Amino acid sequence: MRHKFDPANKHRLMDAERGKLLHRILRPGGWLAIIEWQKKETEPGPPLHERLSPEDAQEKAACAGFKPELIKILNEFHYLQVVSASALRLRR
Repeated sequence: MRHKFDPANKHRLMDAERGKLLHRILRPGGWLAIIEWQKKETEPGPPLHERLSPEDAQEKAACAGFKPELIKILNEFHYLQVVSASALRLRR
């Protein structure tokens, strides 16, 4: 099953509350793929202060109870982050 989240709320995607929701949606070991703007000033895209570096994205994912699986630069503007839901779900 695919779920889509509003890009305007992407920075809350990996907060504790949203992490619990995602853990309920994903099966243990399920993957979540996120495409993010690289944290550098470019003509297209959101302002720099709204972008996450790959390191910040990994840290947010880990704090939300996800295991970082992959970070890959896709092009001059974007990178891909893949995380997995741990077999141990977050406590409610």
